[in-house]
Order: sequence, then structure tokens, then C-alpha cells
Amino acid sequence: MAICLPFNSLRHSLGKREYTAPYIIQQDGLKATANETKIISDACEGVRQLSNESRNLSSLLEDFQLRRTAGNWIQHHGKWWSAVILSLGVSEMTALGATDFSRAQMLEADVISKLHAIFSQVRSLQLEDAWRIKPLVDGKRVMQLCPSMKRGPILGQILKELTSEQFEYPHMTIDEAETWVVRRSKNM
Repeated sequence: MAICLPFNSLRHSLGKREYTAPYIIQQDGLKATANETKIISDACEGVRQLSNESRNLSSLLEDFQLRRTAGNWIQHHGKWWSAVILSLGVSEMTALGATDFSRAQMLEADVISKLHAIFSQVRSLQLEDAWRIKPLVDGKRVMQLCPSMKRGPILGQILKELTSEQFEYPHMTIDEAETWVVRRSKNM
């Protein structure tokens, strides 16, 4: 799925540290639908989170070498994960702030190369739709398998960890998932 964000204003707004969708939309003179505004807001929020974590494309590419880490990251950022990565690329290009044209071209080529590598890695791991993955075993079944388990944060943690296991073992069966749940619940 390809999405189009108003990158000129995004680049401008990131340079000024203005991370709000209304600001970006106003800069481009757009009439954005609610859905388009949500896309831009999600991308801005993702970049804000990554900036707070001092993340950059190089560290993200390194993390994406592991299927579990990449899957968890994509799931955390939801269906607009690609917009977050592209926004991070725009943010990096803006932050580099090269003063001469040839230096700017080199830096931009480096960022584009990293973006390409990240998206290629996601494709090779077959994680483009990782944000859609649900646990093979739902909460009701977990409570049936583990009678002492009640709804709450521990149940939620088990389901989150199960989803993470599914990224690591993409061919996991329901029986294997149930076995994993019982084993994991004993350690909690």
C-alpha cells in the first residue's frame, strides 16, 4: 500500500519541530478528510515517539534484522507504520541540514538508501501486514486453558507475548500456541 503525505510541509514542519497534522495540512493549503488527517497525525506521533527514543534509520534497520523486533515495531505503530518510517526519513534529511547542494544530495541519497533497505527487509521477512496479526488463542481460550487466569493485565501481557512469539515462529499452530500459553502462564 502506498500512501502520499504532504512531504514538503512535513519537511518544513519537522525543521521547526511542529509535529501537528493541522499545521502540516495548513502549510500545504490542503482540504484534508478526517482519514487523511488521521494518517498525518499518526505519522507525526510516530516520529515524535522515535525522536524521544533517539531513534534513527540506522538503528531501526539494525533492529529490523530480527523478525520478532520488526513485527512488534510494526504492530505497535499500526497500519500507518510505513508513514512513520518515511516521516523519520524526512526528519533525518531535515536534521542533517547540509548547506551546500552536493553535500545535501549525498545525505539525501544515504537516507533514501536506508529507507529502501528497511522496506526491503520488511518485505523479505513478510511483515508488511504484521499490524493485522492477532494472537492464535483469544482471551477466553486462555482462561479455559488456565482456570486461575482472570481478565486483566496479566492476561493482556500473555496475549501480547503470544503475538510476539508468532512473529518469531510464523508457522505456529493453534495447538503449539495453546501449549505455549499454558507453559507461559505457569511462569507468571
